[in-house]
Amino acid sequence: MGERIQFEEINGNGHEDSVHHEPRMKPAFVEKPIGYETRPDKRGRIYVKVGMPSQYRLKHHVIYESHFGAIPEQHVIKFKDGDDTNFHPSNLIAVHRGATGILTRRYRHHEAPAELKPVLLTMAQIDHKIYQKEKQDA
Repeated sequence: MGERIQFEEINGNGHEDSVHHEPRMKPAFVEKPIGYETRPDKRGRIYVKVGMPSQYRLKHHVIYESHFGAIPEQHVIKFKDGDDTNFHPSNLIAVHRGATGILTRRYRHHEAPAELKPVLLTMAQIDHKIYQKEKQDA
């Protein structure tokens, strides 16, 4: 480790100088512990490490499942108030994937004021149930 490696470099004057460099040590890879939370990604989502070696899940999914059980098939977890940083269990709801399209296209949920978002979410769920019932009866 104490060995010095000699390199010949040319300085700005065009003359060779003898420069001594210490070999660099790579920092050891530090394994993140289970429960570690990542920084928000480009879309603002936070991931939680749930297993080794690198098993991560969305934080709001982990919280939802710990309070309400497994996420039903064909459902996504939405934030009732639209605030992606409010991870309180009362703010998380499982919504059918079909209702999310209605929520986005028909009600423009992403553009609505915060106080209207829970109402729009409920309306989209009702519209989706009506659609499913009509489809079933046809």
